[in-house]
Amino acid sequence: MERRSNYDITRDRLERDFLQYDQAAMLRRIPLRHDADYLYLTFLRREYRIGRKTGRVEWSDDGFRTARHAGHDEVGTIFDYLCCADPSVPLTGEYVSVNQLDGVVTGTTLGNDMFDSWARQFTGKTAALARACEALGGNVMTDAFGLVALVAMMPLITVQVMGAIYVVKSRHASQEPQLPDFGDNEIIELWEAC
Repeated sequence: MERRSNYDITRDRLERDFLQYDQAAMLRRIPLRHDADYLYLTFLRREYRIGRKTGRVEWSDDGFRTARHAGHDEVGTIFDYLCCADPSVPLTGEYVSVNQLDGVVTGTTLGNDMFDSWARQFTGKTAALARACEALGGNVMTDAFGLVALVAMMPLITVQVMGAIYVVKSRHASQEPQLPDFGDNEIIELWEAC
């Protein structure tokens, strides 16, 4: 029996679940290229297609002469947008800071608008950002998902670091010398130097 990762199992379930959504309503809300067999979209500068009868998400760099099965992260992100997103949310082309996203809980370290100037500077320039990433030796697909994963994991990492600090401090406190245990009936003489 072939062992499959939980990511692949979840991706396949998402693809089956996609078939329950009303594709005609989806196409009215989001003007995707489509034909009888596929819905087509560009996601992070890569062409994808979704089988209308299977839900299978595939990507290609050669106009679909060859196609590869998309991964868990890509399938989940694409289906989140197509099936669950607010109609006013743009598919691509707009850079926004984390603080502008609905439902994201953020801290206030240096102010909530700390990255707003960056957001204004990069809005509508996703192609230029992708080219810059590639020029520096990066890969938009892997680096973008890695950054998202880092942001998502940061609260867990913070809690783990705080736990480690607590353990170290607890061990340090237990190594301090203990005062002798005097019995209830012992007389303790305290002398004061003059």
